[in-house]
Amino acid sequence: MNDSVHKVITFLQEREYSDEDIARLCEDMIMEAYDEFYMKAKSVMSSDDMHTITSLPEMAANEEISRIYTKVTGIDPQEEINKLIQKHADELIADFSQSSDPSLS
Repeated sequence: MNDSVHKVITFLQEREYSDEDIARLCEDMIMEAYDEFYMKAKSVMSSDDMHTITSLPEMAANEEISRIYTKVTGIDPQEEINKLIQKHADELIADFSQSSDPSLS
């Protein structure tokens, strides 16, 4: 498990959030990080790259996105995703720390 996700889980458990709420918040946080990564990845791809990716099955498309992103940026996609998860985890903790109302409504 990613250390940032573990940190969020611990933070929320200490504040007595339900397991369901913790799971939903962590899933949302991770999805936001992946969405942000894919937006970054799209920004470095050519229209030919995008055409190729859209014609591939999901697993192959993800592998091609990672390959192109690494080739163009020199950055390992998983490292980038981990940084984005950490950023979103820090934001979630900061937002929930500042809130005087711990409810999720």
